Amino acid sequence: MDVLVLNCGSSSAKFAVIDAATSKEEVSGIAQRLGSPDATLDWKRNGAKESRPIPGAGHEAALRAVGTLLNELGLTEELVGIGHRVVHGGSKFSGSMAITPEVIAKVEECIPLGPLHNPPNLVGIRIARELFPDLPQVGVFDTASTRRCRRWPTPTRSPTSGSTRTACGATGSTAPATASSRSTP
Repeated sequence: MDVLVLNCGSSSAKFAVIDAATSKEEVSGIAQRLGSPDATLDWKRNGAKESRPIPGAGHEAALRAVGTLLNELGLTEELVGIGHRVVHGGSKFSGSMAITPEVIAKVEECIPLGPLHNPPNLVGIRIARELFPDLPQVGVFDTASTRRCRRWPTPTRSPTSGSTRTACGATGSTAPATASSRSTP
């Protein structure tokens, strides 16, 4: 019983196959430098690192290469589901959610909130649905964590947009304030 986890970023696509019963990582890797002649698919299995060139591959070709690799490694038959990291679900999503056509449409609406990441996230969802049409898919939305963020006592207001930002996480990074995050410390 394995789960494929995908994290499609602006210039890379990370993946892992995890045994759901034991949490053992069967394989993990990254397709990186996507869109460049130096694009590669790198992975680690049982402590051994391997790599193959995928010159010029974008997200779609890279994800197909991941599918091919998982098939070559004999890992596709044990897959029971797919999890996707989705960067921005706006105020529409607050946690993990089954991927449905309605969820996809709402993530598309949130592209302006995550213009570098939501499009690759959507490519990951589309390709995974194509390669594994019978498997359930779940989106895990980064906006779930920002909903729990608290405002600084003196929030930063963008002079151009007027939007309020909140501090969030151990690094003190900022995220747009949402209605649910507008509480005082």
